[in-house]
Amino acid sequence: MKRIKYSHWMKGAAVTAVVVLVTAGVGGILINDLHMEQVSAAEKEEATEGVLSEALGQQIVSHSAESGKEETVYVIAGSDGSTRSVIVSNQLKNAEGAQTLEDETTLTNIENVKGTQSYTEGSGNALTWQAGGSDIYYQGTTDAELPVGLRVTYYLDGEEISPENLAGKSGHVVIRFDYENRAVQTAVIGGEETDVYVPFAVLSGAVLPLEHFSNVSVSNGKVLSEGNNAIVVGFAFPGLSENLSISEETKETLAGNGVDAEKLDGSADYLEIEADAVNFELEMTLSMILPNLFSDIDLGADIDLSNVSEQLDTLEESMTLLSDSSRQLVEGSSELAAGAEELADGAAGAKEGAYALAAGTQQLTDGSKAVAGGISQLADTLTDMMTQLKPAHDGYAQFEQAVGQMMAGYGMPKEQAVASVMQAQGMTQNELTYLATLSGIYDALAANAGDMMTLVQGANEVAGGMSTVNQGAWTLCEGLDALNDGADTLADGSRTLSSGMAQFDEEGIQELTEAFAGVDGNNLLELSERLQAVKDAADSYRTFSGAPEGVDSSVKFIIRTEAVK
Repeated sequence: MKRIKYSHWMKGAAVTAVVVLVTAGVGGILINDLHMEQVSAAEKEEATEGVLSEALGQQIVSHSAESGKEETVYVIAGSDGSTRSVIVSNQLKNAEGAQTLEDETTLTNIENVKGTQSYTEGSGNALTWQAGGSDIYYQGTTDAELPVGLRVTYYLDGEEISPENLAGKSGHVVIRFDYENRAVQTAVIGGEETDVYVPFAVLSGAVLPLEHFSNVSVSNGKVLSEGNNAIVVGFAFPGLSENLSISEETKETLAGNGVDAEKLDGSADYLEIEADAVNFELEMTLSMILPNLFSDIDLGADIDLSNVSEQLDTLEESMTLLSDSSRQLVEGSSELAAGAEELADGAAGAKEGAYALAAGTQQLTDGSKAVAGGISQLADTLTDMMTQLKPAHDGYAQFEQAVGQMMAGYGMPKEQAVASVMQAQGMTQNELTYLATLSGIYDALAANAGDMMTLVQGANEVAGGMSTVNQGAWTLCEGLDALNDGADTLADGSRTLSSGMAQFDEEGIQELTEAFAGVDGNNLLELSERLQAVKDAADSYRTFSGAPEGVDSSVKFIIRTEAVK
């Protein structure tokens, strides 16, 4: 069998008379003179292939484990995306310098492409390589069905046209890439078995010479004009709409907030390149398919919302007790002021005033103790709520960070970045709104936690102080004027406290309760389960042609379509 090497697909190309300069990002890719007549067709094809490999490769973070198995599936396809042949290249990493390496594979026509080490076949699909302390690089072929199917359709001036007939034509051209996700797993979500698609991310790219193309755009991605060419890189997430399971009610809600849910529901499965063409000519396109791009994102994991409703009930009860106690404080302080005033009117009424004062201070003591107890219970309840809400706060912060990274990396508007991250995570707008609401509640509680502890300490001090006031009420005949002034101040303060408590209850606690009442807790729990199921599906898809149990393995797919000329 003739050895076929595809290493230049991932490493770029160095071609005589063709200068390809690749810097830190996609924006630094320069392609010069690809249009020159003296450059051969083979050289132009190799240069285009190298640039696309670099452009797509710089959009991802590759698997970088020091040991295990890295698998790259190269697919040679027709210009319509139909599979012609599949060649799989494997690297067995030998970090510990072992003499033998165990492997499993369903490939045929296996050939060592970087050495002379041999292998022996075991039971089933097992292989034992005589590694001699080195890594093993081998390739083979397979006729197994790909987990993601590709179909490329061409349109000229609104009419579908075959790629053969499109060559050399002029007009408005649309190149549509449709991706079919065939990798389905089963997970239990909301107590029911549900199909979950492996969250493949697909990046497709093409180089469009400006001598043939103008007004180039792409539906999901970006277009860079470099030298004499436009480099188009687009992305899609086949199966995303099924994973999101967007309901009609959710679509209406999103539409009310300016989000085109109908487009979101289907645009994740395809991308379109549009341009005005003169003498249409297109080199190959490249598509990278990755199953684990989102496996490290843990948005929504470990969010326990099961006790939030109970905590809100406790919070309402505590607020009611606190309001009642503050009213008692108002009544007690008013009686205290009245008793002090009687004492100040004259010595003849001192005894009767002292009795009234004692009665007032007793009621005030009871009220202040009740206030202290209510505030303490409220503080405990809010602390428990903060513990429950913290994972949601952290998850939303991670979501905003992911949006910021996408805005910085792709230069896309915030709304598009938000929609892309939501697509990747299997999130709906309502679910994102719920997480944002819970995160805001957590921030509000955290901002006022110190004030609440100060209030608890002050209430306890008031309760203890009022007991002392009650014991000394019989000795307060002297200084009745000062007592009268103080009693008036206390009455005014207690009324302010009561009014503040009522406002806090109405504008804070009640609004919090009503806001959460509009959120279906079951939906939030289902969101957490759905996100975890999607992550599990990404984690589990680690090989196409096989790998031993327990071996750290990764896989990516590269589809190359033939040129249209």
